[in-house]
Order: sequence, then structure tokens, then C-alpha cells
Amino acid sequence: MMKKLVSLLLAVLMLLSVCPVMAENAALLEDGKYHVAVESDSGMFKVVSCLLAVQDGAYTATVTLSGTGYDKLFVGTGEEAAAAEKHIDYVEDINGAYTFNLPVEALDTPITVAAHSVKKDSWYDRILTFKSEGAVQAMANGRYNIAVESSSDMFKVVGCVLTAKNGAYSATITMSGTGYDKLFLGTGEDAAVAEAHIEYAADAEGAYAFTFPLTQLDVPVAVAAHSVKKDTWYDRELTFKSEGAEKIVVVLADGTYNLTVESDSGMFKVVDCVLTAESGAYTATITMSGTGYDKLFVGTGEEAAAAEKHIDYVADAEGAYTFTLPVAQLDEPIAVAAHSVKKDSWYDRILTFTTENVEQIASQTQDSEAAMASLSSGIYVPDEFILSGGTGRVTISCEQVEIVDGQPIATIVFSSSKYTCVRVGDVQYDSVCDEKTSRVEIPVVLNQSMTIYGTTTAMSAAHEVEYSIFIRVDALKSESAAVELPGLVWEKSMELVYAEGFAVDYYEGGYALIDVRDSARYLVVPENMPVPEGLDPAIIVLQQPLNNIYLAATSAMALFDSLDSLDAIRLSGTQKDGWYIENAVKAMENGDMLFAGKYSEPDFEMLLTEGCDLAIESMMISHSPKVKEMIELLGIPVFIDRSSYESHPLGRTEWIRLYAVLMDKEEEAEAFFAQQAQIVEDLKGFENTGKTVAFFYIHTDGSAVVRSTADYVPGMIEIAGGKYVFEELLDPESDRSSISISMEEFYNAAVDADYLIYNATIDAPISSVDELLAKSNLFADFKAVQEGNVWCTGKYLYQATDIVGSLITDINLMLTGETDGMTFIYKLN
Repeated sequence: MMKKLVSLLLAVLMLLSVCPVMAENAALLEDGKYHVAVESDSGMFKVVSCLLAVQDGAYTATVTLSGTGYDKLFVGTGEEAAAAEKHIDYVEDINGAYTFNLPVEALDTPITVAAHSVKKDSWYDRILTFKSEGAVQAMANGRYNIAVESSSDMFKVVGCVLTAKNGAYSATITMSGTGYDKLFLGTGEDAAVAEAHIEYAADAEGAYAFTFPLTQLDVPVAVAAHSVKKDTWYDRELTFKSEGAEKIVVVLADGTYNLTVESDSGMFKVVDCVLTAESGAYTATITMSGTGYDKLFVGTGEEAAAAEKHIDYVADAEGAYTFTLPVAQLDEPIAVAAHSVKKDSWYDRILTFTTENVEQIASQTQDSEAAMASLSSGIYVPDEFILSGGTGRVTISCEQVEIVDGQPIATIVFSSSKYTCVRVGDVQYDSVCDEKTSRVEIPVVLNQSMTIYGTTTAMSAAHEVEYSIFIRVDALKSESAAVELPGLVWEKSMELVYAEGFAVDYYEGGYALIDVRDSARYLVVPENMPVPEGLDPAIIVLQQPLNNIYLAATSAMALFDSLDSLDAIRLSGTQKDGWYIENAVKAMENGDMLFAGKYSEPDFEMLLTEGCDLAIESMMISHSPKVKEMIELLGIPVFIDRSSYESHPLGRTEWIRLYAVLMDKEEEAEAFFAQQAQIVEDLKGFENTGKTVAFFYIHTDGSAVVRSTADYVPGMIEIAGGKYVFEELLDPESDRSSISISMEEFYNAAVDADYLIYNATIDAPISSVDELLAKSNLFADFKAVQEGNVWCTGKYLYQATDIVGSLITDINLMLTGETDGMTFIYKLN
């Protein structure tokens, strides 16, 4: 008994001696982000950098490991990790290093962390200690002029601009001479065998500049420099000094500019900004991604609630909400309060008007006016008029297009005398009606889809009907807009109806140039035809026939299947049990299609032995750039499918017309696409139920991953008669279809949603509401959970690019209480 009492007393004394230290550590660092050192008990598990985020006394660390041998972490023992369902997965940084985000209970206190070895497929116990001593607060967001010390007088940096963003840094250094043409972050020995290096860019004065990421300041960074004269790599060290850093303050000359606005909230996205500079003062007109906020206030939400005057929205020509507000300082966070229409509450937001990519727009306006004026005046008969929308009971035709002062004016005729006016943007144009028709003249944009709204009095009250029209006038299509290719004569361009992610130009002799937006250009060369001499090296040549394709972009398989071209797919990036397309499964069972490794780990030897002539990758390849480089080094062209970024439900399906160019099956693609387009158009007659729908999944880090408002899935929900709960969710820095938001933000937006649809195309499917509650107990508060309206998609959905109408039908059945005959979704128990 005495021994037990002594042991208990010792334990209490140890606890009392530890607790004050932990409490002191908890209060040691104020809210913010810090670079801290991390000690490891193992030389095999080395942390090379750590960014520590502090908020309300809680710590979260982003650690970067020295290698890629561990792919998962767990805060706890290896035994606990092996039994746990959730782990911390790695995220590659810009250099391909593995980073992990994990909670830190306390500083200067050993923490048990389990690390999963990729090679051994085993968990190992490790001890990490996050050190408070030497913690350096991360520089505030912005750009700075800083000093750089070099270990060699032969390698002198004469200027450095450091960009700081959320604790991460990027440096652009200018050298004193032009003796070094390549750099590498590491040793010269590593640089000599590496495939990728940092290439120089000459500035306006011809000096050599290099741009690369940094993890920390005031610490020597190993840099290898390649000598032009000696063709040799030399080891150097650079130290980027935080002391004396001068923030770059940009002062814009009088004029108007386009610039990027960063927001601290995924629920408050600015998609466009026009800044006016006048006598050193700035005024910004910002366009929001949705219509969820109707008032702004420069200041806090508390101040806004007490104020009498606010900044009201103004709807632009497309109905988007815009606000005009003063901007006190560029590149500095500005507190803005936003009033939610739905919640009738003020929310505190932070906006930063950044000048990093600022562009003056006055010249663009002049160019636009000049382009308009270049259209020849006269009256033209359209070569093509495409209509979608409405109920189908009223037809619309386009009699003519007249060019007046460079502006195309179309004469639109409705087969009903009840259409009193047409709205284009926020401008209304009156009709002239007779006994059978309604005729109206409206300004239009040629050779691309546009939306108009016709007001009909055929019902008990005036009702506005939405239509999408496309008008093509070949006589006004500028050939100069086409890409000039040496030795080839341009014939025509593919007229796209819904897709926005690619363009196709046709040239005499059967050549076709495919331009994938924000990606690359590809010249399709017919069989037995030569590659044009003097072709731009940036254009990737695809020589027909293409019959040994490695397909890693799963969404494209259905399109090849619909073209009856699966025989061109020899290699698959997905195993047989991962396919939900029947013909793809059969091809793999028969040996006509072989598994050649997933996109991030392809079997390079198989690609060569099977004579792979094209690798079709999804955007996931951007996470494995070295794999893409290796495939290209083997002489295999890489095509990146960006169809998932399309905003219209039929946009993804229209990519079948692109793949038809590769397969030389344009006629089959046109017929198939026309059929699918008609199916979707026929579904637009669904009545609007007013029911709200959330489409999402929960990431392993606890965040909710939802679809951008501009994505095709919200478009399907709208067509099906529902309303997507996220009215204004866009990423202004990219056109990503999926956006990660905090569970708090998801809760605020979706707690009252009528229906929840769990997106299992990426995450594992769930079969019960209990499984959803296991992901977060907050779901117990959700209206849809309480009322039993929780649904889940199957894995087949993402691969079914060819039958998008079926998902629209499924959602409509869900909204109307039907449960039979569904293709993609099922109700959770």
C-alpha cells in the first residue's frame, strides 16, 4: 500500500511540474503563423520545415518531411493507427515534398506520432517535439524587397522580391551577371542527375532572374548553380534575410484596372474587380459569385449593424450582384461586413485587393471597340441558328442579322403573338406582334451561346421564359482569328454549343488543331500526311491513327464507348473492378485492354512495349508532374482532359466531339451529342419545386468538399427543379469544380437544406445516416437528416459522361418523392 501511495504522489508531483510549463507554452505564442523547429527521435523521420498556426491557444502544424517514404501520419501510437479508420494523408508541395497537417497539443513537449511506411506498409512509432525557442513569426501577406547573403562572391544576388502568402514564400532573385543559367534547390550532385531545374528568365535589362519557393527565412538554403562556361554544377548557399525587409507599396497611376481580390471565406467569393485610381485614391467595383449578400459595409459586422448607411448591390447585365466601395490600401487586408439575405445577419469578412497580376484595362476597351467597328455593315442571313430552352411549344427563328456601327442586331421571331418583349441582360426590348407572331430586334453576340428572356402573356400573368441562342454568320467570321500554321490553309472552326474548355480549327488536308483552354494545343495529323515544317514547338503533334491509347482520365471512357472506339484504348489507368462501364470491363476480361498502372504510377515499360501513342490524363496528373515529364521523355504525347471544369451539364458530354476528331468519327459524335442535348432540353420542363439541395462529401481532414456554383452539378439540380444551397461559391483564383470549405461554413449554408446528396464518386459510398453522423455529429442538426432526406451517389456517376440526363431525372424523382427507376443515387437508411 505504501509503495502505491508513493507512486501516486510522485505522479501528482510530476503532473504539477509539467502543467505550468504546458500552460506557459499555450500562452507563449499569440495568434498567427510561425516557423518553428521540430526535433525527431529518428533520423529516418526528419522534419525539414514546420509552419505552426496558432489560434485561440490551439496549435496546428504543417510539417514537411525530408523524403517521401511515409504517406500517412497518426497522432498516437502505431498500434492505435493500425486500428483507426482515419489518418492524416500527405499533400505534395510545389517541389513534390510530402507535407502533413496535424494538431499539436503543446510546444516543447514530446508528442507520439505514428508514421506509415510506403515501402514496408507498416506503422512506426515516432516522437516529435515542436520547439518554441527560435520561433519566427511568418511575414504578413504581401511582397517585399529583402537582402540575400551568398556563400560565394562568384554567385551574387543583387535584388530579391519575396512574395509571402499564408506563411509560404516565393522568391525572385536577380543575379549580378549571366554566368549561371540554371539553379536547383539542393546539392550539385543531386542537380546533375535531376530531370527538372529552375530556368532563368531575362528581365527588361537582360539580367538573369530565377523564381522558386522557400520554406523559411534567415536559414541557409542549399542551392546548386549551373555554370554556362564550365557546364558544371557548383554548390552554393543563400540566406534570405527577414531583417530590413521593405514591403513593396504599389501606387497605381490614374486609370482603370483589373485585379484579383482574395477573400478569407469560401462563402464570400469575388469573381471580378474593376479598380479605378484617381489622384491616389481607389474605388473598386466588385462582382460576387452569387446573390446571397445584398449589402456591404467597410468595417466590422457590429459597426454595420449600428450604421444607417450601407453599400447596396447593383445587378449587372447578367444579373450578378456588384458593389462599389472605397479601397484604403492595396495589398493589405480590409475588414468588410456582408449582409446575408437568407440569414438577415452581418458577417465579418476580410478582402485583400492584390496587385501582383494587375492589368490596366483601358487599352482592352479600345481593342474591343475596334474589333466591333471592324465588322462590315450590312444585312446577313444566319448560316446557323440553334435554340434551347422554353417548353418547346413555341418556336423561335432568326430572320436576319444587321450590323449597325459594328454591333450585330438580330431579328428574332416567335411563333406566338403573346411575346411582348425580350430582355438581354438588364435591358428590355419591345416586340411588334401580329395575329400569329412576335417580332423583336435585339443586340447579339455572334458565334457563341447567349441567354435571352422572353416575356409571354399567354398565361394568367406575364411570365418570363429563358432561352439560349446561338447565331453563326460565316461571312462575319474573321479568318485572322484562327491560328496560322505553316503550310496549312484554315477552313473552319468547330461551333461549340455548351463546352467552353476547348476549341477546334480545321485545315485543308484533314488537319485539325485542338486548343484545350489553360492547357495545351494539339495538331491532329491525318494518317500518311506529313507534319508541317516550322511548326511551333509548343504544339503537340498527334499522328493518326491513334490505336494504342493509355487512358487514365476515367470520365473519357464513356465517350470513347459511345463512339464505338474502345478498340483504340489499349491501356487503362484503372483496374477492371474500378470500371462501371460494361464494355470497358469486358475489354479487360478479354485482354483487349490492359491495366498499365494508375495515373501517378504508370508502368512505363508496358507503355513502351505496347506501343502507346497517346496518354490521356485527367487534371489529377498536375499532382504528379514528374510522371507527366517521364511519359513525354518516352516520346509519348500527353493529353489532359479538363472536361470536369465545364459549367453546363452538357459541356462534359460535348467533349465527345473533341475525341471524335482524334478517332476521325465526327459524324457519329454529332449525332450522339444532338440526341443527348435533346434529352436534356426535354427535361427542362420539370417544375421548380423550390426545394434546396446540398451536394458534397466529407474529406478525411474534416472539411466539406462541395461543387462550385458554376459547376455542371448545380446546373443539373436547377434543371431537375431544385435549388443548389451554395448560391455564391466560386474560387476566383481558379476554375476548380470542387471547393473545400470548413464544416462550420458548410453547416451555416446547408443545415436547413431540404435534401443532402453525398458524393461518393471520390469518397467511399455510405449506406446509412449513421455512417454520415460518424463523419460529423453536427449532421444531427440538419433538416434533411431529421426528415430522412439523405441520399448518396454511386461510383458510376463520374464515369457516366455520356448520359447526364439520367442524373437530372434521378434528382427530380428525389424531389418529387419517387424512388423507383433511379440510375445514380439511392436513399440512405
